Formats: sequence, structure tokens, C-alpha cells
Amino acid sequence: MSYNVVLLEPEGYAHSQAFAEIGRLLECSFQSLGHRCRYQVNRLEPGDTNVLLGYHLIQRPEDLAGHRFVIYQLEQLSDREGWFEPRYLDLFHAAEEVWDYSPENLEFLAAKGVTNTRLLPIGFHERLRQIAHCPEPDIDVLFYGALNERRREVLDALARHGRVEALFGVYGQERDTYIGRSKILLNLHYYDAQVMEQARISYLLNNGCFVISEESPRNPFEGGIVTAPRGELVDVCRRYLAEPESRRRIAAAGAALFEKRPMTEYLREVLNVPVQGSGNEKASVGRVSSKASGSHPHPRPLSQRERGDAGTTVQVKHGNVKHKHNPLDLATAGQYFQTVRYDAIETIRTQGLPTGRVLEIGCAAGATARALREVVSVEHYVGIDVSAEAIELARASIDETHVADLDATTSGELGLKPDDFDLLLALDVLEHLRNPWDVLADLAQCVRPGGHAVLSLPNIQNVAILQDLVRGRWTYQSAGLLDATHLRFFTLREIETFVAGAGLNILDINAVLNPTMDLAQLPETGNTLDLDHLKLFDLTRRDVMTLLAYQYVVTARRP
Repeated sequence: MSYNVVLLEPEGYAHSQAFAEIGRLLECSFQSLGHRCRYQVNRLEPGDTNVLLGYHLIQRPEDLAGHRFVIYQLEQLSDREGWFEPRYLDLFHAAEEVWDYSPENLEFLAAKGVTNTRLLPIGFHERLRQIAHCPEPDIDVLFYGALNERRREVLDALARHGRVEALFGVYGQERDTYIGRSKILLNLHYYDAQVMEQARISYLLNNGCFVISEESPRNPFEGGIVTAPRGELVDVCRRYLAEPESRRRIAAAGAALFEKRPMTEYLREVLNVPVQGSGNEKASVGRVSSKASGSHPHPRPLSQRERGDAGTTVQVKHGNVKHKHNPLDLATAGQYFQTVRYDAIETIRTQGLPTGRVLEIGCAAGATARALREVVSVEHYVGIDVSAEAIELARASIDETHVADLDATTSGELGLKPDDFDLLLALDVLEHLRNPWDVLADLAQCVRPGGHAVLSLPNIQNVAILQDLVRGRWTYQSAGLLDATHLRFFTLREIETFVAGAGLNILDINAVLNPTMDLAQLPETGNTLDLDHLKLFDLTRRDVMTLLAYQYVVTARRP
């Protein structure tokens, strides 16, 4: 099954970005379940099930006709407060399904006659771990979101006791940098109904943050966050500012609690179980009901000229955003800058690799360097990146930095000495180079004999790529296996040849599986994978691993 997650973003309206992490979460989760999925802005795909984020911003509902679409409803719904307007009922009834994170919202929708609904809580995914936490945070309390009087009162009172930052209209990497610098993330309700802001808190727990929230009649994060009545929040924040160990302990508990709620399992349940549609017929994701209920007809079908083979640009309020399908235009440098490679850090920690002097190529803004230094001792860290903007940020956590195009610059030209480093890191960077073979061979000589290298490379043999090839697709995206900036592609066998050719001995290769599977449960031989239009027979356990591997993390040693 193929899905297209669509963020509806009017021109000049930055606040759609509040759903950006939900979009990435859905994209990663669909892919982890083995489905083809892309995440786009304002772009419908005619052959996919389109999952809409920000449905209330659609200007012309008729643009949806002829497309499968599901609405992921993420607002607080109420007749008294919240975002509901009766005109949204047309969209709800026309959708194949309406997914919602809140049981209370589903009850509200049912009372309005909307029954083609499913509960889809917001869960954990490891690829949403992208906030780099400062070892010594300088912001006492951070709040982000729209401000009204009930929120301002608490923030103004807190500001008399410490450094308080309130952000509005700040998203992505800039907001995440503030989060990483903060001791307390404060959640305040906008409405008196006091419904917990689950989208915001889920992202914070996914990233191991310490959260204090105004209490709610229903708290789905019990045991993972601190809650208090609005009138007591100032005192509670002051107490925890004085107790850093308590903050760390509760943040760790919250992260552990949330990790036990994988988004992939929530999504798997939604996709696999049929639901009662708005009429008498059964409806499920990926199948359009024959009619909508009551007096809410589907919008008129688009003509072939309007729809086009490459997709439809959705018209949204506040102006139209028309994206050409150019994945290079959609690349999100902010997410790249601040991505932490926890899997590589865990490899370094569990294998006890020496980290006295570390060289990282593609260090971005130093997020992995900061996270690594939180768990192991590093004497001297050198980072190289092609982006001057990223290096400017990296200087806060990396001892020595270089802006360089490694395809055009040797280690000697950068002043790096042979046999000088204990550890070389090349994490999701070599595939972006024109000549990764010579670059790795050159940098391997900077590692002392007996020193190590940790490399990560995407696997072009992944089943998602094979499924697309069978359908004649090789569609570049802004991130993922077919990232538009990838210049070289590798399979496991080619990675082994590549690393050996650089003069390194492979010690371990860890496959990051997507979709996940317990390979130990598979027979050694005779396995079959049915990939929908492609069936593979008589596979060994290693064959299955190479097909399910999203990327490989390689540990190697210089002899």
C-alpha cells in the first residue's frame, strides 16, 4: 500500500509547521511497517491514500475529489471552545476515514453523525529523536505556542523567578535548539476545558525532555510528566529548578514510558482492522466508500487536466502554495543539522570503543557530538561539514571545526595528521559524495593503527525500493533511501567491499531493519517474502535481513 502524508500549509502561514513532526512521524511509521510513504506539502497523489494534516485550511474541497484521503484530526473539538466549525462535516463525511488522537474528540464527532472514525494516538518513533540537549541548559522554563491571557499570567509570574522564554511562530530546528537549552518544558492549556496537548508533549517525551504541565481531567502521560493545577505551577517549577537530579530522573522515566508506545503499533492496528463507515457498508483505509452519508455528497471529480498524473496541488486559505515536485526544494536542513545518531552512540558505548580523539565527517551542527559527550569522555573532537551554517552552530560543542568539500579537499590540506585519531565517524554522509572510496581511504589513514571507524550507509536493496522498481518508480525524496542528494548507492556486499578497500577490517555490521522483524524467528533457509506484485522465494535468513535493512551501521578497525 502506498501513502502520501500531506501537510496543508498556506503561503505566509508558518503555523502549519506545528504539525510538521506529526507528518514525519507518520512517514517514518508507514515506512517502518513496509509501506511506501512520502511526506509533502500541499501535494495530493492520485494513486496513494493521502493523509491530510491541517484539513481546516483547505480552500477548495473539490481538489480532493478523485483522490483517496484520510483526515488526521489533531485539534481540540468542542461546541464551546476549540476549532470545530459545522462546515468541516462535509470533509469528514467525504473522507475514507477520520483518525483522531483523542477518545473525547471521537465522542464529539459521533454526536455530530461522523462515524467513519478511528482512534490513532500519537506514539514513539526513534527517528523523531532529533533534539540535542545542552549539558548545561541556560533557559529555566520554555513555553512555545499561541499566547492568551490565561497562559500569559503564569508566564509573567514565572519570569520574576528566572529566565523564561515564550516562543510563538518558531518551529523546526530553531525551536528545537531552544528546547535543548531548557531545563523545564512547560505545557499550559489554551482553553478552560483543560484538554492535554498531546501532540506537543508526545514530541517532547520522544526526545527525553522534562515536562511540567497544567493538570488535565485525562492525563495519558501519567508517570512521565509532572502535573499541577494552574495556580500551583509557579511553585512547582521553582521546586524542580532546584532539583536537577529529579528532573533527569523524571525525564528518563517519561522517555521510557513513551518508548513503550510505538507509533508503528498504533498505526498497524488502524490499518489492519476494518471499521463501520458512515453508511451501512464497511470501509477501510485504502478503499473509497461508494457514497457519503446523508446529504453530504463527494465534491465533483477533477478532470484529467486538473488532476494531472503527477499529483494535485491543494488550494489552501491565505493564498496558494504551488510546489513543483522537486525534492531538492523540500529538503529540511534544520532537521539534518540537529539529528542525533543515537544508534551510533550506542554502538560506541556498548563496544567500548576508544574516544579520546574523535574525527567526525558530516558533523552538521554538532548534535551527535554533544550527545556522545554526555555518555563517554572525549579529549578532542574534530568536525568537518560542507555547510558553513552548520559549522557555525557546531562550534559550541566541537573543539575544532572545518568547512570543507571532502570531494575537493584532502585530509592533509585540512591539516589533519596521519595516525592521530582514535575514532572516525562517518554517519549518513559518504553516500552524498562523488568519490566516497578515495575520501574514506584518505581519512582512514588519520586513524591510528588499532583505532576504529563507525560508519552508517543506507541500503538500496531495501524491499521498499524493490517494490517501487516493480512499479517503474525511482522517486527521489527530500529524505530517506532515495534522498535527492544521494550520489552513491550501496548494498551490504558493496559496503563490505567499500570498507575493505579503504584499508579497514570490519568487526561488526548492525542492520537497522525497516520494517522491523525478529530475524531469530526465521528459518535459516526457505523463507518467502510476499511484497505485493513481487514474491521472493527460498531466502536465507541473511537474505531477509538484507531486504529489510534500512541502513547498516558498520564498526571497523584499522590494522
